[in-house]
Amino acid sequence: MELPVECHNRLNPAPFYKTYLYLVHTAQCISNNLQKGDVLGNGQHLDVLVLSYDKRCTTNTLKHVKYVYNPLKKKMLTWSESRNYLYELARHKRYMFYTFMDDDIELHKTDPNKLDLKATMISLSDTSQSPFRLYENFLISFQPTITVPLQFENINTLTRKRKLPITYSGFHWDAMMSTFHQKALVYMFPYNTTTDQESWWISHQKFECKSFLLFNCQVAVVSTVYIKNTQHRKYPKGVQSYTKLLQQDALKAPVKIREHPFVNQMIQQLQKSIHSTKEIFFDAVIPKCEDISPYKYIDGKLIEY
Repeated sequence: MELPVECHNRLNPAPFYKTYLYLVHTAQCISNNLQKGDVLGNGQHLDVLVLSYDKRCTTNTLKHVKYVYNPLKKKMLTWSESRNYLYELARHKRYMFYTFMDDDIELHKTDPNKLDLKATMISLSDTSQSPFRLYENFLISFQPTITVPLQFENINTLTRKRKLPITYSGFHWDAMMSTFHQKALVYMFPYNTTTDQESWWISHQKFECKSFLLFNCQVAVVSTVYIKNTQHRKYPKGVQSYTKLLQQDALKAPVKIREHPFVNQMIQQLQKSIHSTKEIFFDAVIPKCEDISPYKYIDGKLIEY
């Protein structure tokens, strides 16, 4: 897809090696499903970097797929530890988008009848394309700061009263697949892994809070595709108060941010909503190729569907 004119100012002077880099956490080798040509098996526009935490992968035949084996020599790497290591390997590489994902995910096309398809957005819901290519079409067209697919569990709840827009800005998103524009990586990473022995979920809670305070209204949920995971492994689970975590992050922000009245307002509203079945929406349209600037949307208006 040709880069929109309004996106040209987002490019760095040095050329990109390829457009997409997928960074995958797996036990040994990525699944046959992920190796399909319409998923990650075609290296024309993408590369794949895989961290194997259990056993070395010795059957890889795809030149654009590279493996690293358990660099921390731990029996079980947490998601956050794995993502941090993959980030360190990839941070200086020349890609436009970095997608961190688990090996057991599946992307599916959302039923078009559940989408509010504007005339200018029809190409982003092209049913002839695979879910991964639809997702990439959105990335290259909008170039959001952070992008995540719609979660399967949310579809019926979100479409009960209205159709979904092609994209909306969200707060609570699953770590199993998330994409970062190359200009956003340095602001978001690494994950804080200090609580991983207690729970694997808390590090991502902290990551959500960080994304919310830094890039409020710049986390784009893509509605044309939804995500499911096919396996459920055992690991430490548990959550902390989002209010507490957001307040801790706010204290690290510049004075004009942490003292801004909207910060306390949004923290209170998020705490009321985050454990409900509702997704959180913002009264803001995801713009194409918006400048990636921390705290730019601190004056956004928080609303709910």
